[in-house]
Amino acid sequence: EKDRLIEIFFAWAEALRKRIQAEDYWFDYMDPSSGYPMHEPRGGSIYSTMSGIQVLLPYRVSNSGGCWLVSHPRFKTSIYPATAFTTAPLSLLEELGV
Repeated sequence: EKDRLIEIFFAWAEALRKRIQAEDYWFDYMDPSSGYPMHEPRGGSIYSTMSGIQVLLPYRVSNSGGCWLVSHPRFKTSIYPATAFTTAPLSLLEELGV
């Protein structure tokens, strides 16, 4: 299931990246399993999706046997956390349905 969900995220992120870049904005997304960006050069550290969630979002996070669980307000734990970054304005993201 995890592999299927990551492939769905990658396909969604690639499609969104193309649309955002067509508007002359930068976009990249992280590989949740490695913590590295998918298109930009790797830097000296990795991005922790879980740390980002804990700092930026008001979601409940717990550790169960070494596996992190995130509780989304609507979808509870039926989610696959992943991260994307962009310079696109919020108005464009809303227009694209993000």
